[in-house]
Amino acid sequence: MYEFEALLFSDAEKMANELNTNQKWINKTLSEFNNIETINNSKETAPSKRIANECCYIKTTHAPKILQEIGLPKIREKCQGFNAWLTQLEKLGE
Repeated sequence: MYEFEALLFSDAEKMANELNTNQKWINKTLSEFNNIETINNSKETAPSKRIANECCYIKTTHAPKILQEIGLPKIREKCQGFNAWLTQLEKLGE
């Protein structure tokens, strides 16, 4: 598994807007990885650390707003592992 902050990278523009930051560092991070869900490659470079190093990030304030702006359909499209996990959970309710 990975930090849920990886999901915030599903839409660089919306993430940058909500964090009031430059989108360039987000795009650079995305260009380094083939899959958003693999951004969590060490304690020092985990998604939350990357975000906090670039801007003022308050998890309980910013994360819900960013996720709401992006929307679940886009997150599921960009994060296949997350989508598979949600699909499994949804099947439990059938």
